[in-house]
Amino acid sequence: MKARVTQTREDVDLVGFKDRPERRWIRAGEARVDLSEWKGDLQAREEPVRAAEAALAADREGPAGRGAAAAEGWVRAREFAARRPPDFARLGARMAKFTVTHIINCDADTFWRVFLDKEFNEELYRKALGFPEWAIVDQAERGGEVVRTVRGQPKMNVPGPLKKIFGSGFGYTEEGRLSGAGAAAVWRWKLIPSTMAEKLRNEGTLRIEAVGEGKIRRSAEIVIEAKIFGVGGLIESTTEKQLREGWDESAVFMNKWLESHK
Repeated sequence: MKARVTQTREDVDLVGFKDRPERRWIRAGEARVDLSEWKGDLQAREEPVRAAEAALAADREGPAGRGAAAAEGWVRAREFAARRPPDFARLGARMAKFTVTHIINCDADTFWRVFLDKEFNEELYRKALGFPEWAIVDQAERGGEVVRTVRGQPKMNVPGPLKKIFGSGFGYTEEGRLSGAGAAAVWRWKLIPSTMAEKLRNEGTLRIEAVGEGKIRRSAEIVIEAKIFGVGGLIESTTEKQLREGWDESAVFMNKWLESHK
């Protein structure tokens, strides 16, 4: 069960004991966490729960019992929050890591040749994936690697709250590089969004392996992270869904392209 998080003042506190003793709250920076709904499966999560319960127990004993136990609980909660503020700021959101795999009907050398082909990519992104804008800014061989920079504006099929956050002109710059050759080659990329670049992370690696004559398995390992209060989890889940769909569509398009360009 996810913790409930609401915005509050810049401090650390334990509140809510008098009017709603069944609720145990800890305030830390910008996050207020309902500890009664926060099931700590890790030691780091259990620590503030223990601190809150110690203070709560002392509070229930009345004024005479609010001595050392309550003070200790408050101090432990403050120390924890000071040491681990990111945990509170991003409750409810987790960094998404996932892998998508597809069978592509060609050998390794052909795959990388088409993968880097300008015409293929323009057809893929503009027509198959419906990007309003997509263009290769730079592509060259440097130091034994192929380095490519791309600017794109994806089709934004996102919930209403995210449209307001990203805006109508949301785009990105992709920086990628291909190291090695053939089946041993690895493509690494990083997307830099046009909005909130310091809060959004989207990067990954692409590898291939032969799985039979004239076939390879394409595997993309992707990392998504959104450090945005209140909607980080929604951004990550929405982005993952769209990326999975996009990679599926790209595999279908690439196999059709290969068939038509033999």
